[in-house]
Amino acid sequence: MFEVTKNFAILQFIEAFSFCRFIFQKYGYDLEKGIVLVADDDRHAQEIADAILTTVDSRNILHYSSKTEKPFNFEMGLHLYRKYDKEEKLIEFLFAKDFVPVVIVGGVVPEFLTENAYIFRIKLTGKDIRDFRALYEKMETNVKSHIEHLSYEIQNVKTTRVLKNSQIESANQRCFEVIILTGKVWQMVIRESNDEDTSEAWMQEYCSVLESELESMDDLIGMCDVSEAVRKCVVDYVGENDVEILELYAIKGDSTETIWYDADYYYFTESFLKKICLPLQKTVSFQQIKAELYESGILVCNEIQKRNFTVKKSCFNSQTGKEIRMRFLRLLRQELMSDAGMELEEIAELAKKNNEMEKEEFENGNDNRLCAGEYQSEDF
Repeated sequence: MFEVTKNFAILQFIEAFSFCRFIFQKYGYDLEKGIVLVADDDRHAQEIADAILTTVDSRNILHYSSKTEKPFNFEMGLHLYRKYDKEEKLIEFLFAKDFVPVVIVGGVVPEFLTENAYIFRIKLTGKDIRDFRALYEKMETNVKSHIEHLSYEIQNVKTTRVLKNSQIESANQRCFEVIILTGKVWQMVIRESNDEDTSEAWMQEYCSVLESELESMDDLIGMCDVSEAVRKCVVDYVGENDVEILELYAIKGDSTETIWYDADYYYFTESFLKKICLPLQKTVSFQQIKAELYESGILVCNEIQKRNFTVKKSCFNSQTGKEIRMRFLRLLRQELMSDAGMELEEIAELAKKNNEMEKEEFENGNDNRLCAGEYQSEDF
């Protein structure tokens, strides 16, 4: 509770704002648009949505219209984005005023959302959110018991030191004032068991973390470009599966789970890259993924006019002894490295080593598997 981290600060912000919005509105403090939370992929987005719905005063909004049963004014309205959502209805949802609208997106932020929401990247697990339930309940109780003090804090928000010292851009001023108010909500909880200096230090750090998130929001708007989401899908898939990484022209009879490479590129069959990117395809179509990779310069091809984005390469089939022509999606090598700077060949070798260790060690109750972040190439 007292250690401020980015992800928990975002969670505390949306929880306190959802529960107290109607109180903030009474004094003229509100957000003019809703909130988008960006998860790593669709699976993670679903996990976060499920956890919020079971631990926070919230209501799942599958389809939004005038006939939709609205959340109460202390509840969060939660929608898990799908690529078939109607833009106009989702925008209408994000501008709802009777509750706090929150959209959770997996991996890729649709471009139309970027101008109609405050966007935050979140990396909490479902367990993280569920473990926060007790503090959320404590916050609810505290607000109900100290409504007069909260009203006083709201009326004096413009005199707070954190606002006076802020360098926030004018475009984000409104949101930052609401952030400060949510900080005041949690500060009242902290004061119950800590002195004023501790609670004030927490408040300063909480606002600083979220001010930084606001100022870097433009970086997330670039996530409508799918390159980072695809990179993560590829790195995770290679690290978790038995994938062959071969030099280009070394074709075997059955090459369905193979990635080829040369000095500058990785080559994927279209069906295999589509399989790798399945975690993104509830949010965005594979055709759009290819198009945006091409626009970003990561996917390199010479047949854009045909909209297939592939290149033809002559390869030697070692089993038949014949040269064949194959179509590939060609992606820049440098854009498909792990966070630790590992190339796909190294990640595949690490996965292979982990599988061997698992066979040898797991029977003895030991789990000494490595992860990509720990691996050093000189170990091999």
